[in-house]
Amino acid sequence: MKYYYIKESSPFDYEKFSSSKLGISQHNKDFRYDVDNFWDYDKNIMIDLYGEDQTKKLEFIKYQKAGLGYVYLMIPELHSIFSQFNMPEHRWYKAEAGYDLEFIKDMKKYFKIEYPDIDLKEKREYWIFQFLDLWLEELAFDQITFKLNDYDTFKPIEGLLLGKPIKDLAEYKEVRKKEIKENNRYPEPSQYIYRKNYDILWGGTHIVFNEKVKAALDASNLINYENGLEFAEFTEYEIMMLRE
Repeated sequence: MKYYYIKESSPFDYEKFSSSKLGISQHNKDFRYDVDNFWDYDKNIMIDLYGEDQTKKLEFIKYQKAGLGYVYLMIPELHSIFSQFNMPEHRWYKAEAGYDLEFIKDMKKYFKIEYPDIDLKEKREYWIFQFLDLWLEELAFDQITFKLNDYDTFKPIEGLLLGKPIKDLAEYKEVRKKEIKENNRYPEPSQYIYRKNYDILWGGTHIVFNEKVKAALDASNLINYENGLEFAEFTEYEIMMLRE
C-alpha cells in the first residue's frame, strides 16, 4: 500500500513572515504528557503573511508543522477527518488563533505594509495534534530485517545486513549501542512493520497516512493549491502492517 503526507505549497510568488506564540512547556521535553497544562501559550498561534504583485494579505494557516517534529496545527475540518481513522497513541488540544497585533505593528513600521481587508479582532478555532514519541515501540521487531548504516555518514553499507534476529525494542537498543561502539555502524530497519494496522502514523519527518485517509481528504477538497497544500507520496522507507 502507498503512503502519503501533506506538504506546503502556494499559489503565490510570495514573501513569507511568521509570528508564533505557541510553545512547549520546558517540563515536557520527552513529550509523554506527564504534566498537566502541557501547552504553554497565550492564545495566539502561527499566522503567515503572503504577498504577490505588491499586494499583501494575512492568512490563517490550515495545516502546519509547529517546528517540533510530531506536533501539528490544523483547522477543525482536518481534525474531523483525521479523528475517524486508527493511529498510535496521540493527543488533541484545542487552541484559538488570532492576529498578533505586535507583529502587525512591526510589519507596518518596518515594511510599510497596510492591511485594509482584515478584521484584526477575528479569532479562529484550531486543533493541535501530537503523536507520542513511541513509534519504535509499535514495530514488530521479530518480523524485520536490519540493514547496517555507517554511523558517520548515515548511509547504508552496501550488501551488509545484521546477521541475527532481534526480538523486541529492548534488544534492538542493546544491539544498536554495541554496533555503534564496536563497529561505528548502527542497525536500521529495512522496512517498518507495525504490529497493528494503523491508517495514520508518524513517519519520522511527517504525519503519513494510507490511501483510505487520502481518499477522505480528497473528498473534502481541503488539500489543494489554493489552500497552499498538496499531497506527496511518502518514499523515505517502506511501511507494512500486520493484521490484528
